[in-house]
Amino acid sequence: MMKKIQYVPLRKGQMDKYLEMAKRENVYPIIYIGLQCGLRQSELISLPWAAVDFAERVIRGKHHAVEMDEESERLLHGENAEHPNSDTVFIHPRTGKAYARHQLYSLHCKLCDLSRISGVSFLEMQFAWRMERR
Repeated sequence: MMKKIQYVPLRKGQMDKYLEMAKRENVYPIIYIGLQCGLRQSELISLPWAAVDFAERVIRGKHHAVEMDEESERLLHGENAEHPNSDTVFIHPRTGKAYARHQLYSLHCKLCDLSRISGVSFLEMQFAWRMERR
């Protein structure tokens, strides 16, 4: 049985603070793409460059394709320039390897703490992002 995700109302400015903290921690690209594209965490951390189609402006996950917005495209070009020989889009800044699932979880928890957001999973944050962007 799948857990039903509900909209978690964030206070005004909390999403902006979360993204600001992601920039400060130098992890903005993976967080922004994760929120904007709604990829599963496992898809996000293992996202191969082959799934990114700059010509069509699409990111293809295992179960769906998502249009890139301008910011996503800009960030992905930056990641490509920073790690041109990597098969994986997102590289952990400390390890120099693809993120492990626990690293993304820890990163999200840290950003929530810094943003004073409590009890919101990354999946719930993605849902809140979509609701705020409507």
